[in-house]
Amino acid sequence: MTNFKKLCGRTGPCADQGQVDDCIQDLVRTLNDNGYETIASCCGHGHRPASIILKDNREILIMPFEEARKLDNLWPDTHGKHKGIDIK
Repeated sequence: MTNFKKLCGRTGPCADQGQVDDCIQDLVRTLNDNGYETIASCCGHGHRPASIILKDNREILIMPFEEARKLDNLWPDTHGKHKGIDIK
């Protein structure tokens, strides 16, 4: 793990969060450096997708392309139609 204050390079909310897993530290740094303040992150430790939570309450999941495609049926396609089970 990397010290988040050192990674963030600034003071304030992001510097108070503690540590960042090494496997996603570059992405966390890039997000913070470009105005997307992060408040939490985890690399998943081989059991879950990596995730980064933004201050604006959005969450970014990072996973292999093939795994991400398994989630496609959770949302309608670009035409608003579900290909799989309708989960309304």
